[in-house]
Amino acid sequence: MRVKLILVILVLAATAFFFLRLRPGPAVTEEVAAPESATKQEITTPKARERALYASPRAAVEVAQIKKEELKPECVAFWDKLRGLDLEKTFIAPSADPFPAVGACQTVPKELAAQHKQFQQYCAGMEQLKKLPRAQADIPLAQCQAMALLYRAQIADWLTREVPIQNITDTKVLADKLLAKFATDPAAAAQIAETLLDKNPDLGFAAKAAAITRFMDAQATATGKPNDEKWHKVDDGIARLDKLKDGDKNQTDEIKMLMAERREPDPKTLLTESSRLAESDPKSWVGPYYAARAEHRLGNKDKAAEWMAQCLANVPGDVRCQAGKDNLAKGAADPFPSQLNFDLDPLRK
Repeated sequence: MRVKLILVILVLAATAFFFLRLRPGPAVTEEVAAPESATKQEITTPKARERALYASPRAAVEVAQIKKEELKPECVAFWDKLRGLDLEKTFIAPSADPFPAVGACQTVPKELAAQHKQFQQYCAGMEQLKKLPRAQADIPLAQCQAMALLYRAQIADWLTREVPIQNITDTKVLADKLLAKFATDPAAAAQIAETLLDKNPDLGFAAKAAAITRFMDAQATATGKPNDEKWHKVDDGIARLDKLKDGDKNQTDEIKMLMAERREPDPKTLLTESSRLAESDPKSWVGPYYAARAEHRLGNKDKAAEWMAQCLANVPGDVRCQAGKDNLAKGAADPFPSQLNFDLDPLRK
C-alpha cells in the first residue's frame, strides 16, 4: 500500500495541514543526479526526474557557515549522514547502507526541534524494519521516508535562511526549500517554485506548488480585489499547469473555480465560470459541482440539485458529487464545501 503525504487546503478557513503517509549559507551549484537505484531509462520522464531530484543525496554541511553554539559536531555528523542518503535506494533495497541514527544529536536549532523529534519517533527502528517482510514494514517505512524527506528539506531551508532566493543556484536546495516552505509561507514557496520552473519548466510538482501557493497568498489578502497583482500571478501559475503534459486537469480546473469565487465573491461570477466549464468538459465533475455551489449560494436549491444530478451523470459514483447530493438533501448549510487536495509527495511513483 503506497501511502501519501497530502496537503489539504480548506479555502474558507485558508488553513493548511499535513497528513503523513498512511500513506546551507550561499548554495554551491551542483547538477541533479539520479539516485543510484534509478536506471537511465527510468529517468527519462519528467516525473522520474522529479523523483531523482528529491531522492538524490545532498552535499555535506559546510561547517564554517555554522556557529558552534548553534549546532554541535555530533549533530553535524548526523545531518551529513541524513543528507547523504539516496531516499529511494534506502527504502527499497534491504542491503542499503545503515540508516543514520540520531545518537548523541539531541539538541538542534529551535526551528527544527519539532521535526527532529518526529524523525526520532518514526525512524528510530529503521534497521529492524528493514529486516521484516515487506508487507509488514511497508507503512512504517513510508512514514519514515516521509519524515526523512521533510527533515532534510527543513535542514536545507535552515542552512540557507539568510540567503536570498535569487542567489541560490543549487536546484536541490531550491527543491528542498519549496517543500519546507509550502505550508507555512505561501509567498516564499511560490517564489521558490517559480525559480525552479525557470530552470526546469517540466517539473510538475513545482508547477502545482506555484499555482496553489499563489492562490493561497492571494486569497489571504486579495479576496474581492479582482485587479490585485496577486491574482495575475495565480493566472500565470494556472497557465503553467495547463501546459503540463501529465497535469491533473480536474485539479487545475478546481483552482480556476476557487479563484473565480475568491477573486470576485459574487456567486453569479462563479456560476458563469462553472457553467462555461461544464459545457466545455462534459466528462468532468468540477463544472457541475461548482455550478451547484453557486446556485445554492444564490438560493436556488432546485437548480443546485439539477447540477448535482449532472455531476453524477458525468462521473458516476464520484465521492464529492454524491456527498454534495446527500448534503443538499439533508439541508446542510454548506452542502458543497470547497477544498483542494494537493499530493505533496514528490517521491510517489
